[in-house]
Amino acid sequence: MEERTKVWPGILTYAQIFSKIIPGKIGTLTCRGEFEGLKAIHLACGHVPEPYRWGTFTDRGTENGFLIVEFLRIMKQPADPDSLATILADLHRKSRSPTGKFGFHISTCHTLNIQAINFWTDSWCELFSSHFSHILSLAETGLQWPNFDQISQLVLHKVVPRLLLPLQSDGRTIKPVLVHGDCWDGNTAITADGRAVFYDVAAFYGHNEYDLGDWRAPRHAVSNEAYVNAYKKKIPPSEPGLTPDPLTVEVLADAIFSGRLGQSEFALLVNLEYLQCSFCSRFNTEGNASCSIPNIFSGNDY
Repeated sequence: MEERTKVWPGILTYAQIFSKIIPGKIGTLTCRGEFEGLKAIHLACGHVPEPYRWGTFTDRGTENGFLIVEFLRIMKQPADPDSLATILADLHRKSRSPTGKFGFHISTCHTLNIQAINFWTDSWCELFSSHFSHILSLAETGLQWPNFDQISQLVLHKVVPRLLLPLQSDGRTIKPVLVHGDCWDGNTAITADGRAVFYDVAAFYGHNEYDLGDWRAPRHAVSNEAYVNAYKKKIPPSEPGLTPDPLTVEVLADAIFSGRLGQSEFALLVNLEYLQCSFCSRFNTEGNASCSIPNIFSGNDY
């Protein structure tokens, strides 16, 4: 698509643009959030299409959101491991939170789901817990699994603090950086001029390792270990790494990924149903509402 765009006072030029239109109020939130995320990333390091404008319009009584950005000619998806690791590490190194805290100044969306990250906090565990809790509440409405709430609350209130609080304990610190928020195969590419880029962002200021969460899912080409290994050469894992707790290793090893980048939030991409089966098979409990899983995580030993 070509549109005449004013790029400097008094000068008109023709530029190729990419536009998206999303219906409903969620469309307005999505387009505004993506525009603000792209703008922040573009200012920090580039590597994304330049955002031009977002806005709303009404068609047949329905509010719609729209987003207009620079058009990129895509040649290959995803970007190769070294190229993707290079631009992602560049984003994480160069970006700076305007408040020095985790969060974002507005809501952003992952696909059409609002992310609960539109506040500022010194605690990465607090922000991630807010985000994760909201995602769990959305998932619960669509699942027919009696133990979902039981298991999800264990993960939220026991596993999340166990993995994330040590990142900011005992003198350790982590820097709030801009994260892409949805860095899977379809949102990264090599362009016709040979540049590695990403787009369709769900950005906010978080812990850099959050962006590697999508690299865990086997259905993605970026799950190839070459991607994580390339990133680790650019930015090493955050300390302290996962404590070799027998309970953690024995019960959660097959359900929570924790080995490639140490003690980090992408370890929390949990298949909750598989987690329940793991508990039930290892501790001889029944996989139903009477399951004694809560007793496993009770007390101060976890």
